[in-house]
Amino acid sequence: MSALADILPQEAPSISQEATNEASNSGFLLNKSLNEELRQATFIALEPETIDLHGDVYSVAEVRKACHNFNTFCEKAYIDHAVETEEAKIVESYIAPADLEINGEAVKKGTWLAVFQFNDELWQEVKKGTYNGISIAAYATTEEDVDG
Repeated sequence: MSALADILPQEAPSISQEATNEASNSGFLLNKSLNEELRQATFIALEPETIDLHGDVYSVAEVRKACHNFNTFCEKAYIDHAVETEEAKIVESYIAPADLEINGEAVKKGTWLAVFQFNDELWQEVKKGTYNGISIAAYATTEEDVDG
């Protein structure tokens, strides 16, 4: 699995509005924390055992594998799946070691979290909600559920 952290607009063009609304309501797309002083936002990159926007579910082991692969080989930020940017830097990328709460929001143990540092211009867009989530922009091999 190859992963690139990608800053996404509120309405990603390749995702239906219905799916975006469902994900936003579940907390999947929304940033978990904004730190005004540092111009940083904490996002969920991938949550285990939860249906993502494409209808896929990842095990705890696969989430960890994707995070570690990203930390070893990538750590680059893109905007809208297209443009590598220097306006945002990934300053932390890690797996939640336990169930925890960030800004009053529950985060499940095994969730991949990423903290982005923004420059002034892009930070203003994040604060306005223009960009409120990230994508790992990964390639993966899927397996059919034979028990279903």
